[in-house]
Amino acid sequence: MHDFDDGTKTGALDLKQTDSFNIRSMPTPLLILLSILGVGLAFMGAFAPQLSGIVLIIVLLAIVSYHFPYFGIALNLNGTYLLTHTFAIAELESGILLSLRFIMIVSLIKISKEGNLRFPTEQKTNIVYILLGFLWLLLGVIYSDASGYGTLKALRYLAMNATVFMLPLFIRWSQVTFVSLLKGLTIVGAVAGWISLVFILYNGLNLSERVFLMEEVNVIWISRAMGISIISIFGLLILKQKDHITLFLLLSLPGLISSMLLSGSRGPILALVLALGAIVIFMERRKKSTIIYLIVGLIIMMSMGLMILYLTSSSIRLLTDPTQLDKDISALHRVIAWLKSFELIGQNLIAGIGTGGFRSVGNQLFPWLPTNIYAYPHNIFIEIWMENGIIGLLLLFFPIIKIAFWESRLNKLPSFHNQSIAFGLLVFAVINAQVGGDLTMNEGIWFSAGILAALSFSVEEKEFYTTSTIQETQDGYGQ
Repeated sequence: MHDFDDGTKTGALDLKQTDSFNIRSMPTPLLILLSILGVGLAFMGAFAPQLSGIVLIIVLLAIVSYHFPYFGIALNLNGTYLLTHTFAIAELESGILLSLRFIMIVSLIKISKEGNLRFPTEQKTNIVYILLGFLWLLLGVIYSDASGYGTLKALRYLAMNATVFMLPLFIRWSQVTFVSLLKGLTIVGAVAGWISLVFILYNGLNLSERVFLMEEVNVIWISRAMGISIISIFGLLILKQKDHITLFLLLSLPGLISSMLLSGSRGPILALVLALGAIVIFMERRKKSTIIYLIVGLIIMMSMGLMILYLTSSSIRLLTDPTQLDKDISALHRVIAWLKSFELIGQNLIAGIGTGGFRSVGNQLFPWLPTNIYAYPHNIFIEIWMENGIIGLLLLFFPIIKIAFWESRLNKLPSFHNQSIAFGLLVFAVINAQVGGDLTMNEGIWFSAGILAALSFSVEEKEFYTTSTIQETQDGYGQ
């Protein structure tokens, strides 16, 4: 029987020789893109002295990502808050996405050198849908009253959502590489976790007001990063990782949980609970002892959180009744934006009002708020339906739904728990997308779906080659 777990034995991973490529045969466009990004960063440092520190940090992160490539991949999904904070200190508002993609390509070069890049021919349908979605967003610019903003939004979708969806498809995943990704996701979030513990040590824990651990970064995005890290730790426990790195990451768990509580962000907290529950439900090997262990862990986590809330004098934000909108301005604003969006949906169900079309509407609804806070209704499904119609919904979300449905079918296979963990990340991203950010700020949905699709192929590959080997053996005996 062929083994698939460690990526070193014979079996499905022997296909490397047929569809992988290394640094010597690296596609010229990838090398050109890396060169352009590198030159761009160099010019930033050369012509703006205040950028030299930023460039140094990016180069150091790139070096680390070359030696630990899945850290670089994790940084692109979960490390935006860190770079946002770093760039804000240097009083910079642009260059974050450029830096992240530079690091991503460095990671891909190392992964390619290891022979773990592949051509995802089996995913061509999903990739076509992703690209058609981009073209539909561009077409929506034509009839939008905010064509400039709409064009930027479409391009950001290509650079963020489409890129992070296709990224994992080109990587050959094994148990070892997936664990490396989970560790990277946890490490990136653990930074804020340890910062929150230091903050609590010096200032105490008071949840009556939101705490901005990094004043330049929206607390919601920090809370989302912490949620991804907690899910990743949960995944490492499911996969029974017992090394020193996992132990260190487990020690950061109290800080990660406290960071979410300090942020006062109810969306990520709710999404985390639902995501962990989804992992338990979709466990591929439903061993009673494992599920009981996970459920008890969930209960303990929730109980600790509720106890902290109870002992704190007034955790107003976290405990506010969402139906009392007069006491919760944030929720009230969202409800107003959603009601207006449904009104606009009725104007053009099929094609919508145009990409970016809600920007002017949102600014008119809330003129007292900073510009562009409500350039979108803070619910991406309502947003896409309103701006790009039913056609936009189908093109942008059909591959996501298709992949999630495929994952539920894989649940019947006696394979790894990896798919369940990826599904939990997807649930976390989808729930968060209902209450915060626009299409391009919720790229975690596309990354999680891409991971899930790639892992599904890995399982399908294993099952196919295991079955083929058994059949060949039986044929040989028959002769």
